[in-house]
Amino acid sequence: MKLCSREDFEDPEFLRTLHEIEPGREDPGHLHRKYWEYAMLGLYLEEVGALREDAQALAVGAGHETPLFWLTNRIGRVVATDIYGAGDFADREASATMLTDPAAFAPYPYRADRLEVADMDARRLEFPDESFDIVFSLSSIEHFGGPADIRKAASEMARVVRPDGRVLILDYHGPSTRRAQLWVKAMSGFLRTWAGRFDPPTERYIEVAGLKVVARRSFMGDLVTMLTLQRDTAS
Repeated sequence: MKLCSREDFEDPEFLRTLHEIEPGREDPGHLHRKYWEYAMLGLYLEEVGALREDAQALAVGAGHETPLFWLTNRIGRVVATDIYGAGDFADREASATMLTDPAAFAPYPYRADRLEVADMDARRLEFPDESFDIVFSLSSIEHFGGPADIRKAASEMARVVRPDGRVLILDYHGPSTRRAQLWVKAMSGFLRTWAGRFDPPTERYIEVAGLKVVARRSFMGDLVTMLTLQRDTAS
């Protein structure tokens, strides 16, 4: 497990990736858990060679987040799904406008022909089996409902990812360790906001969803966990 900290925001490769995805973020303004998510997603996809012209990615609970636009300039197809215009985040992160005018949310030029936006429930992904090389969900799965809903969403992600593809899920949960509690206290002057609701770790629910954990990275003590998963061919 790689424990990530404030030092990540001082790492040259981390900052390079962050500034590609979110240009103009300077310390301390870029010290935000969302930007950590973005940079870690980009770094991981680069590390495993997933940023290629023939790659196809699915974002689940995508809203109108910046990595969608960044990815269109690096891979062949990006599909963003969310319950746009509905739910608790409709006014902030999942506006219905994204369905008709995604360019309104783009922070820089992007390949519009490579971005598809669909109004879709994560528990019922309307795609054929093994459609995507990359499936990711950034700080969304904890808002899909209870354990059964999370398991269903994870099962759907497992179904639509290709056997050699990757699923990345970022989850929030309570500060269960003293280290996490101290981290929150120490960083309170730098961090602006994070998700208003904390649930048990997603990892608890995905073991029966056809996915296996191949890597785990944490931020803010143990408050934020990014799981890298693959289909469990043995299940």
